[in-house]
Amino acid sequence: MPSLPHVLVAEDNALVADAMRLLFEETGHRVTTTGSIVDTVAAAAADEVDLLLLDLGLSDGDGLAVLAELTSRHALPRVTVALIILCVVVFLATNGFSGGSGHLWNDLLLFGPAVNNGDWWRLVTSGFLHAGPIHILFNMYLLWILGNLLEPTFGSGRFAALYFTSLLAGACGALIVDPNSPTVGASGAVFGLMGAAAVELRSRGVNPFKTDIGLLIVVNLILSFAISHISVGGHVGGLIGGVLAGIAFDQADRRRMPAIGYAGCFALSAIAVVGALQAAG
Repeated sequence: MPSLPHVLVAEDNALVADAMRLLFEETGHRVTTTGSIVDTVAAAAADEVDLLLLDLGLSDGDGLAVLAELTSRHALPRVTVALIILCVVVFLATNGFSGGSGHLWNDLLLFGPAVNNGDWWRLVTSGFLHAGPIHILFNMYLLWILGNLLEPTFGSGRFAALYFTSLLAGACGALIVDPNSPTVGASGAVFGLMGAAAVELRSRGVNPFKTDIGLLIVVNLILSFAISHISVGGHVGGLIGGVLAGIAFDQADRRRMPAIGYAGCFALSAIAVVGALQAAG
């Protein structure tokens, strides 16, 4: 006889979580409960989960389950893993532990005058450079968390389109704000993932600012403005790009026309590239 599904209940209201746990345990299911998005990802990664029940941040007592969907630890977020590996390889190849240096570093970072001279690839390659271990650890941690949340939901193809749209939008924002300041990092793309996650939550009736995603966006925006040598334009540009790409995919789902989402990302990317080239000049 096949075993019953392992159920992961993500619910920040303890009373509701206990009630759901007891309900499933009475029918013979194995149940794990978590109270935050980060804990949910960790639990899903630590053990095989067959059924995921999410109630993200509905702690005001309105509490209907927002989403029920199948997930599995074996559904490896391939694009997320590939992006992290590529960032680490480039980090090592460009002396990232010392803050970044060498010909490769200089040829790949985002710099307005160089882009204006024809080095258009910098709009993309700069997103794989990181200036120091703290920089890459912070970005890769967020990419891992957000990738595990979004890639299974969006699918690998749409997740990749979302990521690179956000990356280009971040590059555009960085050049608009300060084209003469060298800029590196995946932060713009990561901000875009946050924005897309917020759109996904809103489309399911959840206020993203009552969840960990909303808190993550607010805290990181505050840090962007409070700490020097951070590309505010890159972060805000990436966030805007991710929100708009998320809306494009949401409309594609509502209309059951997948091409709309990809077309929206292509259009946003084209606008970001044109805007970046104009700002670089």
